[in-house]
Amino acid sequence: MIEIVKVARVGTIWTCSTCGGTNVQTTAWIDPNTDRVVDCEGPLDDNWCEDCQEHVGLDWVMVIGSGAFARVAPEEVDDG
Repeated sequence: MIEIVKVARVGTIWTCSTCGGTNVQTTAWIDPNTDRVVDCEGPLDDNWCEDCQEHVGLDWVMVIGSGAFARVAPEEVDDG
């Protein structure tokens, strides 16, 4: 028997495509005089994982009610 459990979507985050961790960074355009983020194009090819200590790809994941992560393709995410 399969039990179906409804979960609430809490949000979406980026994770390391190598280790699955959330300790990741990506590039952005910063105004050096104000430290204001001017533009963030989203994950590009220049992402960094502090845990792996290397440049990595990023995965877009959905955080569900239990705090678990569910990997999703960016086109599947509805932020509305």
